[in-house]
Amino acid sequence: MKEYSLNGIWKYRLNDDEKYRDIQVPSNWYLQGLDHSGRVFYKKQFEMSPEKDKEYYLVFKGVDYFCKVKLNDQLVGDHEGYFQEFSFPVTNILKDGENTLEVEVNSPRESVDIWPNEKYLIKGIFNHHDTRPGSWNPEHGQDMNTGGIWNDVLIAEKSKIYIDKIRVSPVLLEDGRARLDVEISLINNDFPQYTMIDLDISGIGFEQSSRISKRLFFPSGKHKAHIVKTIDSPRLWTTWDRGRPYLYDLKCRISGSEGKDLDDVSVRFGIRDIKIDDKWNWYLNGKRFFPRGTNIIPTQWLSEYNSDMIEKDIKLLKEGNVNAIRVHAHVNRQEFYDACDEAGILVWQDFALQWSYRETDDFAENAVEQVEDMIDQFYNHPSICVWCCHNEPSVNRNTLDPLLYKVAKAKDATRYIDIASDFAYHPYPGWYRSHYYEFHSLPGAPFVNEFGAQALPNV
Repeated sequence: MKEYSLNGIWKYRLNDDEKYRDIQVPSNWYLQGLDHSGRVFYKKQFEMSPEKDKEYYLVFKGVDYFCKVKLNDQLVGDHEGYFQEFSFPVTNILKDGENTLEVEVNSPRESVDIWPNEKYLIKGIFNHHDTRPGSWNPEHGQDMNTGGIWNDVLIAEKSKIYIDKIRVSPVLLEDGRARLDVEISLINNDFPQYTMIDLDISGIGFEQSSRISKRLFFPSGKHKAHIVKTIDSPRLWTTWDRGRPYLYDLKCRISGSEGKDLDDVSVRFGIRDIKIDDKWNWYLNGKRFFPRGTNIIPTQWLSEYNSDMIEKDIKLLKEGNVNAIRVHAHVNRQEFYDACDEAGILVWQDFALQWSYRETDDFAENAVEQVEDMIDQFYNHPSICVWCCHNEPSVNRNTLDPLLYKVAKAKDATRYIDIASDFAYHPYPGWYRSHYYEFHSLPGAPFVNEFGAQALPNV
């Protein structure tokens, strides 16, 4: 697969009466000096020379929040959400020569009639939180909007038959071996045919490798294939304080009936087993594990969270003797989870629901789709050990959250699913009420995943 980046200087305007001005993509628009809530109209012109035997997709790796996309004056699709990678087929729209891409992005300010108790934007702490700009204030709590095309935009060139997604699910066996279920999602936009699938699995930074080859028949359309491989002496992923977080690379290559290479995709994964029992005892690779953790909200604008900032945060976490973190009421960018995989830091991953939302079927449908998107997108990260459906819910606790719990449980049976990170294990003696001395009585026991106490300001 080839990729053609569309990053760089784009044009934008706020309405039809304005002239277009320059703006950097990717970026949250606030970081480009645009303090705005609502619609922004982006435009990008680019040259392409598409090949006749290829398929082309317009790929967005992150747009906050609603977007509507046109290519050469034709509507190609729309999307809702801020963290998802998504794409649209554009093979029949892409021109040989100059092309014009138009993206209408809408990151609205919710009305004070519904904000904060009946929100509809699934943005978590980016739209409502006591540590974001404006805090809880009805007038200023949505200031400094996070909208924009905040991650990469590209054209992906693919064969008629290509790999859409790979999920690797490891199971540790009692005899010390590991069995991998490799689920390959494949798209065949060509005629029905036999396809050769070659899997190469190799250790990253250590000597261990294996290969599997399968010849399978795929009719036209979307398909899934499961390939199982047993690893005799697996190197296990673990936290940095207990050993080395071993990682594997899986390369999947497919070729057609005449031996022609069609596509190849690489994914990284780890082999580990995580269990949490009903008394909140944690077990990592069969041994009791004590998570020494903290919550993390590293930035208000994901486009600025670059490799240097991520590296600094990982370093600070390890220097603070932290082996587990909770990504608090938001979904971060892919590179952050890559860094946690490499560093050996466990992740409790919240869905982007923060406090109260509207009680409608339409909203529930949207939340269900987006929680599935989260699990699909970050499934292969061994650092992620928990999916949590909601942070501190109120009206939605017994209506929306049980639905999200069942959906998440069905989507991922390999991890612990927490229905909601609730006030029951969020002690704050000395912060909101009472006194920090109350920590002597172990508030929030048996497991605390959010806590705080009064502290001096950093002056």
